[in-house]
Amino acid sequence: MDWEGLNQLQMSIERLKSIVGRSDFCGRTTHADWEVVTKWLGHPMPRSYTDLLDCFGHGVWGQELILLHPLAATWQKLSPDNCVEEREGIDPGFRSEHLSGDIPDWKFIPVGLLPYRKKLLVEKHSGHVVVYDSDYCMFEETETGIGEFLFRSVSKQPAGVPSFWHDFIECNWRNGAQAFSITVEERADGLWAIDP
Repeated sequence: MDWEGLNQLQMSIERLKSIVGRSDFCGRTTHADWEVVTKWLGHPMPRSYTDLLDCFGHGVWGQELILLHPLAATWQKLSPDNCVEEREGIDPGFRSEHLSGDIPDWKFIPVGLLPYRKKLLVEKHSGHVVVYDSDYCMFEETETGIGEFLFRSVSKQPAGVPSFWHDFIECNWRNGAQAFSITVEERADGLWAIDP
């Protein structure tokens, strides 16, 4: 086991908790939820991603960032259909190199629903966040998992965060805005994260 990586993961979650505060665990994931995802993905989701959703549940990060979640509904759900749909907004060169064939063959998994034609993906094996900007067909793989990436974004620390992500940080986490809102509505087809 990579104890150093695990310690960094736990530290980033704890630092996020200190910013976010109390979580009501609405829509928190279970082991069974991740088993379903692992089955169609052909690979477990990175620990940084599962631990983040296990801790905070479903909701909205800042004003507009929603992470795909196993318990969510339709377009908010981490599912094969949504992964394929997110892939279609990525240029053919990136798709053919990193997202070709069936989902188990993909190198990256789409995880973030974003305005401004940006996408968040995670590398399946390392769990590192990849930020993709479809306006410029640019992408950058960070050296951090999703928890650390969010901590740096929320606290507006530029180190380790792509330069083309900075504008989104400024818009999404305006001064005084909540870091994370667990405003979730339960409907017949699942949990919906509602903008705070």
